[in-house]
Parts: sequence; C-alpha cells; structure tokens
Amino acid sequence: MPMSFSTRRICGALFLPLVLAATGAFAQEREIDRSRDAAAPRSATAQADQPMGFGGLGAPYIRIAGLIDAGGVPIRTKGVVSIQRIATGVYCIRPSISINLNAVVTIVSVDYYYSNFDEATVQSASAASGCGAGRFGIYTFGDPDHNGNYTFTNGVGFSFIVP
Repeated sequence: MPMSFSTRRICGALFLPLVLAATGAFAQEREIDRSRDAAAPRSATAQADQPMGFGGLGAPYIRIAGLIDAGGVPIRTKGVVSIQRIATGVYCIRPSISINLNAVVTIVSVDYYYSNFDEATVQSASAASGCGAGRFGIYTFGDPDHNGNYTFTNGVGFSFIVP
C-alpha cells in the first residue's frame, strides 16, 4: 500500500534530522584527534582548558548529568553533589536535588576520550548497587586484552543523564 503524502511528510520530518545528525557527527569525527596514551589515565592527561569538577554543565531540560573520566574525576556535572567509587568499576552518584531515584531512569554511555581503552561498556544499576539510599549506581566494565572477557575496571570514562 503506497504511503500518503502526509505519511511521507511525517517520515521525512523524522528521518531528515537523523541523517543530518549522522553526517554532522561523521564530519566532526574526522576532525577530532582521537589519539590516547593507554598507559596514562585520562585525569592525568585532560587538557588544562577543560572545566574540571562539579558544575559547568549546561543542560536546561536535564535534572542530573555528568561526564566522568576514567579515574572517577568529574569533568562537568549538573545536579550532582558527590561521586564515590565504592569498588573497582562501581560508582555511586549523589544528586544535589531532591528526587525519587526509584522513579527515574538513568541513561549512561561510555566516553571514548576519557576511557583508557576501546573495549569498554557502562551500565546503570537501578537496584542493589551497594550505593545506599539517596544515591544511584553506575558500573564500568572493560576488556583491555580484547579476549571477550569484560571485568569491572576503573579505566572507563562515562557520561550519564537523568532527564
């Protein structure tokens, strides 16, 4: 069944921004120097002109967000009062705002630049993270040997948001 004009118009309106975003990201990717020294943690090699620490993140429609380097040091945050690593690869984030953490979804992603190796993943822990009341957990895993065995690691930089 052929699509009507309005259906094609809606599909085009939804598809076009994705294409533009993808091509823009591809163009930016070629311009970025992605070299990393795997022996040095990102916190030691972060550029001096980058804001370090709590605050500095502008995100008007996000309640809690952050960019954390492989050493667990906040690069930029919003709505965060503390970040604590309680075990290898286990981070506990304490929001600075009053929020019911049982009613939110945390979105996490690996940050390439602030990670020490390529084979990395990050996961949110919505329950039983060991972080206690008033904090949410984030787990970081890596496979620096490229053997398919991911283990908890402190070598992964990550970002997170709570919309």
